[in-house]
Amino acid sequence: AGADQYSDGHLSSAGVSHPELFRKIGYHIARQTSLNSFKPQDFSNTAWAFATAGASHPELFKKIGNHLAGLMSLNSFNPQALSNTAWSFATAGISYPELFRKIGDHVAELGCFDSFKPQELSNTVWACATIGHTDERLFSAFAPVIRSKLDECSEQDLANIAWAYSVANLPRHDLFNEGYAGALASNENEFSVEEFRQLHQWQLWQQELQSGIELPRSLRAKCRNAFTSRGFSESKLQNDVVDELRIAGLDLEEEVLLGSGYRIDALVKVGDGRKVAIEVDGPFHFIDRRPAGRTTLKHRQVATLDRIEVVSVPYWEWDELKNSEMKQHYLRKKLALSYIIQSIYGRKISSRCTAHNSGIALCDVLPALVHGTNNTRAAPRRRHRYLRPEPLEPVFGPLGRVRDGVPGQQAREQAQEQGLEATGVPQDEQGREEHARQDEAPHRQAR
Repeated sequence: AGADQYSDGHLSSAGVSHPELFRKIGYHIARQTSLNSFKPQDFSNTAWAFATAGASHPELFKKIGNHLAGLMSLNSFNPQALSNTAWSFATAGISYPELFRKIGDHVAELGCFDSFKPQELSNTVWACATIGHTDERLFSAFAPVIRSKLDECSEQDLANIAWAYSVANLPRHDLFNEGYAGALASNENEFSVEEFRQLHQWQLWQQELQSGIELPRSLRAKCRNAFTSRGFSESKLQNDVVDELRIAGLDLEEEVLLGSGYRIDALVKVGDGRKVAIEVDGPFHFIDRRPAGRTTLKHRQVATLDRIEVVSVPYWEWDELKNSEMKQHYLRKKLALSYIIQSIYGRKISSRCTAHNSGIALCDVLPALVHGTNNTRAAPRRRHRYLRPEPLEPVFGPLGRVRDGVPGQQAREQAQEQGLEATGVPQDEQGREEHARQDEAPHRQAR
């Protein structure tokens, strides 16, 4: 039976959440032998209802994803059904790469996008960016259409689009020009706090590109104030990692506000006076253990604009370490692998590489950490500092256009040659810490 026989869409539209009903509906659909009786709108409405209500049901989304990815084509999906489906998976925190590749293939084959409304365009690119699927074909195909419909875009559409392209890091000077900046300026008094934060990251992206495009001063100030004023909290996970770094004798400060406006978990000073950002990345920073768009954007912009190397400590890797000795060994491997990456690629920080998937370098790591000695006196704990931005150097964007995973693979091969182990990814997630601070762009609601 199609989704129109169920009441989940009506409940979500009415703002009513009934967990037990959602659970039963989800299991009923997930256990169906086939979903061939569902129409495109049935899929999108069902997924939208669960995502909007915050009703977690991985089995349901897997069932829908499997079915859609296995279709010959998505030609039966109209723009609303297509965009709502993508938005629902991203909002539910489910990446499902096969489905998003299917959507990218479908968009690449379309010759006309006149039937797409601005909201459907913005929801689609936002969803792709959120789960980290930045298909260049899709973003390139949508850019001229968005430009032609700029006057029809709401303030939410404008902010979502700006943020999504910032994550994708695909320069589109035909779209993001003085005209787009003017459209943003004309909506200055309409943006929400969350949208101001998205636009701050877009302005940072323009600085990365050295495009010369700037928002009016008053709007820039509002965006930065919104971005830097968000609250933060230190988790048990973060404190544990920081404690191990301090035991290793590292000179560090916690919760440092950088010149870009980003706040990092720990700023470590290395022997030659340079600084390294340690990011303790909890579940909020990943979708299906892949870096979320908000995570890759932060790592990239800190590396590029603040000129600070970033090393990520994923929560599931840390949770597998049962004692201090294992944690120190893990950190030594992490920093040693980063040193190898630096020796391969030099000191240039790519605008496309992130510490999580390419291991940005840590040069001249302190002997206490590299050689495993932990008998040094722990450095005093310092917190909540503001770091002024350093002068920006030219951004060499093309140098970073490397396939995802290639630098990391080369590093692993060289690590094996030198007798260093590569850190694996455990399968189970028991005992993982909650580290879900609201860092970058929050989930956006489809309307």
